[in-house]
Amino acid sequence: MATQLLEPILTNGIRQTNFFNGRLLTATDLRDQQAANRRQHEQLGRALGAGIVSGLDVVADNGLPNAPTVRVGKGLAVNRLGQPLELPQDLLLDLARQQDQADIAAGLFADCGRPSSGTVALGRGLYILAVTPASGYQERVPLVRFNEPGRADGCGDRYAVEGVQFRLVNLDLTDTDLFAAALSAQLI
Repeated sequence: MATQLLEPILTNGIRQTNFFNGRLLTATDLRDQQAANRRQHEQLGRALGAGIVSGLDVVADNGLPNAPTVRVGKGLAVNRLGQPLELPQDLLLDLARQQDQADIAAGLFADCGRPSSGTVALGRGLYILAVTPASGYQERVPLVRFNEPGRADGCGDRYAVEGVQFRLVNLDLTDTDLFAAALSAQLI
């Protein structure tokens, strides 16, 4: 059956929490509202298009030869999902150090699979420095459970903080189509 003119199309729409006086408000309601807000912002980001909005300039640093580093300038980008990626301050990024992997449950974003190693074989291959969303929790606040009214008996995370992380993506130079495209675009 065809949809009629002026018929609301609500299937898979953004579900905003309906707040009203007297409603029992739970953390789930607030998380649902945050998710709806995030989804609307992602729609705006997709409408604007992916790319670097400003900054994020990368400059080689004259560090030690065994520990290559780059300087990344503060800036803003939007990924293909419409998520804003902001680096609020300049930073010095170590490209070779093996860093501890963050706990997947420690943030707001799902892990899409981590590379098997965080280290780079120095001087070998062609890499792209990619910025991706990251998240974690900061600070603690007292927690009052429903079964213990008026008495704090634990702690919870105060802030869920959205940020970014950098990773290196190895370009396979044996892929002749990719290599030819890179040469023709004078990227190498």
